Amino acid sequence: MVARPFITLLAAVAWMTMSSFGVQAIFFGPNEDFYNKYCVNKNPEVANFGYVCFDVDFDITRHATGGTPGLVGVTSADKRHFILTFKLEPKEVWLNTLTHRIRFQPFQDDVSRLILVQYTIYKSNNQVQAQATFMPGSDHAKF
Repeated sequence: MVARPFITLLAAVAWMTMSSFGVQAIFFGPNEDFYNKYCVNKNPEVANFGYVCFDVDFDITRHATGGTPGLVGVTSADKRHFILTFKLEPKEVWLNTLTHRIRFQPFQDDVSRLILVQYTIYKSNNQVQAQATFMPGSDHAKF
């Protein structure tokens, strides 16, 4: 039997290798506690990163096709709810799915100093489906 830490290490190495060759890779890991802390809690914790919470009708791990290298998401147990986290750099980040392309632009709010994230959801025909700015406590994005 192969040890679990070895499998985790192997997956991380594969992801880093794909990213270094320019393959658009995104890694989703389940972490119900992290998801709940920022997306379910009525008074979400203040974070030193920006984030967007999503609710979808499908398993995002099977629906995502790529994104900006280094993009990491955390899912709820059922993988139909997820959070993507952002720092101020890069200035523009993408997530590609089977039916949508989502552009994220993190920025720091001048008053609160929080990192907020403006996002635009495009349908497969490049038509804008939704556009908003996500801040702690915002309604979850849907597509």
